[in-house]
Amino acid sequence: MRKSTLILLLGSMLMVMASGCGDIVTPTATPIPSSTPPAPIKIAIQSFHGRYVTARGENSDWVLGQTPELGDCEWFTQHRLDNGKIALVTCHDRYVTAPITGTVRSDWLLGQELELGDCGQFDLYELGDDRVAFKTCAGNFFTAGDEYWEPPLQWTVVAETDIFGGWEIFTILEQ
Repeated sequence: MRKSTLILLLGSMLMVMASGCGDIVTPTATPIPSSTPPAPIKIAIQSFHGRYVTARGENSDWVLGQTPELGDCEWFTQHRLDNGKIALVTCHDRYVTAPITGTVRSDWLLGQELELGDCGQFDLYELGDDRVAFKTCAGNFFTAGDEYWEPPLQWTVVAETDIFGGWEIFTILEQ
């Protein structure tokens, strides 16, 4: 029998309770806005599937994907912004950006832009043990696809759901 995860969304509070073990994790959006944000850090982002989020280049339309190996384009510079959100800069010196609207999964692909806009600023939910979730300007969470998604969406990263589950949990590795 597969263990289920109960998810409760209470206002801006997100609580995750893993059934069977009784552990409750209460993530918080971070950081609290301040006049001097911390220095940027280099991070790698590992998906639920054990793969690393990667910044694909121009030939792949600047989308984010996943790869089994950790290389140069799997490292991002994380900036904590004055408004309490974060921004991610790729190996291509572009900002990770999420779409604000969409009707089908392919509309929700995460991409990269040269300028930082509202949809390049994300709420970071810290879940403990270096696990996080990213929430976009559309109120959706980053989701890591797998090999069973329809081509060309296999192993991509989208932001199509406002429901928080396993595929929306990522692990942060600091360089």
